Amino acid sequence: MLEARESLAGDARMTGMVDALEAGRAVEAGGLWGSSPALLLAALLEARGDSTAPLVTATADGTEADILAGDLALFAPEVGVAVLPAPTPGEAAEDRAARTVALGRLAGREAGVFIASAAAWARPAFPAAADLAGSSRSIAPGDRLDRDAW
Repeated sequence: MLEARESLAGDARMTGMVDALEAGRAVEAGGLWGSSPALLLAALLEARGDSTAPLVTATADGTEADILAGDLALFAPEVGVAVLPAPTPGEAAEDRAARTVALGRLAGREAGVFIASAAAWARPAFPAAADLAGSSRSIAPGDRLDRDAW
């Protein structure tokens, strides 16, 4: 797997893609199927060398995002991957937490690749501030909490 990644990273066409990314421009790649999107991302990471900026990519849906993350683990096992789940109506707290963790990893540059489906990009990642107003509490060491108040 690593030989394929290194071979593609050394391709002259990859230099143009890396230059565009380093200049802050988007790079588009189409016509990819199977595991080739993961191989392309792994090769881009290899060709960029010491860059710490994460690669951000979009997929058609959440299933494709999960598959891409799994394939990327084969081509670049050393790279951290964060998948942003799409918000869903009535979602569980665990789903909101997973989205928050993924966004935190992107902001902290802990993920080398950040993957989100079109639905994840299209919907707000966090609830509106007004919706959060009464949903948090401050707790300090030594405080006593009334478990019935929760």
